[in-house]
Amino acid sequence: MPSLCTWANTAFPAFFPTPATREQPAFGRLDPVTENEDAARSGVRQLLVQATKRLDAAREDAAAIARWIRQAVDSQEYAWGDFLILTRKKALGTDQNILPEYAQALEALHIPVEVSGGAAFAVSSHVAALAALLRALGDPSDATALVGVLRGPFFGLSDEALYRHREAGFRFLLTAPIPEGATGSVVEALQSLQAMYRMTRTLPAPAAIERILDETGFLAWGLTATPGGAEAGNLLHALDRVRQVTEAGGSLAEATRALEEAIESTEGESIPLEPGRSDVVRLMNLHKAKGLEARVVFLADPLGGVTARADVRILRDGMRAVGFLPITRPLGEWGRELLAEPAGWAEHEREELAYVEAEERRLLYVAATRAKNLLVVSRSSKKGGRSTGAWEPLDPYLAHVPKLLIPGDVPLPAGAGVQVTPELREAARIAREERQRVARQPSWQVESVTGTAHRGARPAQPSEPGRTREPDTGMAWGKLVHALLEEATRGPHRDHAHLERLARWFTMENPELRTVIPDALDTVERVMASDLWRRAMAAEERLVEVPFAAKVPGNGGPPTILYGIIDLAFRTAQGWELVDYKTDQVDADSLVELYGDQVRQYAKHWAALTGAPVTYAGLYSVREGQCSRNLVEE
Repeated sequence: MPSLCTWANTAFPAFFPTPATREQPAFGRLDPVTENEDAARSGVRQLLVQATKRLDAAREDAAAIARWIRQAVDSQEYAWGDFLILTRKKALGTDQNILPEYAQALEALHIPVEVSGGAAFAVSSHVAALAALLRALGDPSDATALVGVLRGPFFGLSDEALYRHREAGFRFLLTAPIPEGATGSVVEALQSLQAMYRMTRTLPAPAAIERILDETGFLAWGLTATPGGAEAGNLLHALDRVRQVTEAGGSLAEATRALEEAIESTEGESIPLEPGRSDVVRLMNLHKAKGLEARVVFLADPLGGVTARADVRILRDGMRAVGFLPITRPLGEWGRELLAEPAGWAEHEREELAYVEAEERRLLYVAATRAKNLLVVSRSSKKGGRSTGAWEPLDPYLAHVPKLLIPGDVPLPAGAGVQVTPELREAARIAREERQRVARQPSWQVESVTGTAHRGARPAQPSEPGRTREPDTGMAWGKLVHALLEEATRGPHRDHAHLERLARWFTMENPELRTVIPDALDTVERVMASDLWRRAMAAEERLVEVPFAAKVPGNGGPPTILYGIIDLAFRTAQGWELVDYKTDQVDADSLVELYGDQVRQYAKHWAALTGAPVTYAGLYSVREGQCSRNLVEE
């Protein structure tokens, strides 16, 4: 705009030398692109604050800027993306950042904001809560970390509830079993944490954290915590940090330490949920603003200036650099005590200071030339305190600039700022409990085909009542026979010697089975000599130990995911044949009585899953060497 160019051409020649020097280029005049402008909405304005201490001045300044932006957008003069707020530096002190003060003022008026360059990641309460949770999951013996998580935003348990839990004799240990019958909010929270702990041990750390953020709703909460979704962006940034460490071979504990170091670092940057959004107010440190423009630019934080000083002298000669620096130590709250300095330091300091001051003038020029229409410079109307004026060099050129008219209280958008009454709280509690009740209802349940078939079945009697040989009558022997049959089916040829080697390998953890390996091999070879085996080997398609799952309607409740494993399935020209091997010491009729429903379920769901008919489904008694009747026909 012409008025902005005129003001800059008046102010900045005094900041740049003529002609150019080694430290500083000469000033180049700015020419407007267009001569048309609305004088009421363009040019330079000053925003005066009364406070004399930096934090107080920043809060007063932030509130005023937020009210002006809220009114300007509500009146449809501007959109959120038309505003850029710049501060000279981000730190209020060694431990506190100033940009969150401005972000909070904007968010209080429901203004979407994107913060960058302000170490907002380091002050994110959501990231801190996630780091605390990962610390507890990474070290399950850390009772202090566990209690902190229970008290934190993931569970929000009261000290009273935690005290009652401890007084009841229970421990705060993630790996400790929860006594049967124990109830209460703390027990439920510990059960949830134990489930999270199992996730981190069975899934890659990033996948486990993604599932935790999803199942707890913590990421969704971060999305709604601020209008711009900054907290959700911070959580995804934290997840990415964990992923970087684990992909390099680090453990969950190492990833947690890296995340905690990023939180402690004042250099950690916040990454918005949707980088590059145009419908948010941008808030940043001046160093991030190079190359950016906006219709309205606020030079904020009026007392956040930088005192130019030369702590290090760098001699720059082409690709070569040599440095000099004094050695000091802190003295009192603000001072430094000199311990040693290099020879000729006074001259080095003078020359370096000239370089630093030239850089400050360049940054000031960058700040003042980001606006397309309106530049607003915040100033303190009073002098006092230790703070330095951020934009003080511009004061002589702002004396006659109009003041920005700041509105008083501005109304919040419809639906915001509703007064919370006891009646509203009670209604919200009832609605919340109802949502929780619905959420606790299972949307599906899991059951094995074997469990379904055995429900209510009568135990069968052994076909050899006097037989007492152990352990071949147990489940371990049955698993050994099944494993040998599976291997024999998969290979083109499995002779006795090969199967014996496999049997010895399979019984490594059950050495008591070694004595019955010959009996197991005889059993398998009898199966391999049967008509069933010959049909299976000649089949055009053959599968063994096939896992499957099918969704079936629930009996008045949620649907059931029915799962099972089919021992042998082979396809002939007529259709599929399904066989379930049984090693039980019972006759064929008893096997059908005990397992018939299971096989019928297999046949029903196999036909539905494959779209091909099942011509035979039955049981094969490996002890008697015979197939049961065809259960498909029943």
